[in-house]
Amino acid sequence: MLFRSDADGGLPAWIERVVGLRRGRSRSRAAEAEVIAGGLAESAAAGVTAIGEIATSAPAAAYAARGPRVRIYREGLGLSDAAAMRAAARIEADSSRASASVLRGISPHAPYSVAAALGRRLLAIARRQRLPVAMHIEESREEAELLREGGGPFRDLLHALGAWPKERPPRLLHAADWITWLAGAPRGIVVHGTFLPDDAIALARLARHRDRLCVAICPRTTRRLSGRLPPLECFRDLGLRVAIGTDSRASNPDLSVLAECRVLVEAG
Repeated sequence: MLFRSDADGGLPAWIERVVGLRRGRSRSRAAEAEVIAGGLAESAAAGVTAIGEIATSAPAAAYAARGPRVRIYREGLGLSDAAAMRAAARIEADSSRASASVLRGISPHAPYSVAAALGRRLLAIARRQRLPVAMHIEESREEAELLREGGGPFRDLLHALGAWPKERPPRLLHAADWITWLAGAPRGIVVHGTFLPDDAIALARLARHRDRLCVAICPRTTRRLSGRLPPLECFRDLGLRVAIGTDSRASNPDLSVLAECRVLVEAG
């Protein structure tokens, strides 16, 4: 079942709009904490008792209020050598800080935004500190185009954002390689995996590591940004554990997991 993807620009166009909004906005720590508290309250009202939060920064104190249990997957992005070193250093420092109220994890963001060098460092931290990992994989056709051909909308976007290295192209890994790397962590989540059925090798590796890797799908976001629903039946046929998520309020009208389930039920 196919749908019209968001503004016909798909995931790269959505990312460009989100980054533009973030760069044009200044928010204090207090305002950030207020927004987080609102999200926790909305999730609790929707019946959610545990949250896996992928966050570029990790203000753990803002999550310490009463409400759903939270695990923050500290997100790393970087394509140049310098960006990789900075991101890994920040994340290692953050993840080593103990917190009684917030559980920890690590998230190499996605194959198009994390060079192999950074991914290796982040996964080494996860193994050393025994932390779970989460990564967006096979979320869009444009991702596969960049990894396969080195060009396309994602390459153009990364250039426009100033994220593509000027000195030399980054070494990017394909989905199958990332899945093998993620399986080296204590346990992990493949987020979305929308186009995994088109990649037999990556799908087979995910099935092989189903003892420690699960898939988290976000039906409404996937429908909006890729024009299709997650391949739930394929994942279930392979015996994969499947979790349901809401992605974020940047791509979703609310934080209701039941609303996500309803979309799948209505689609049969």
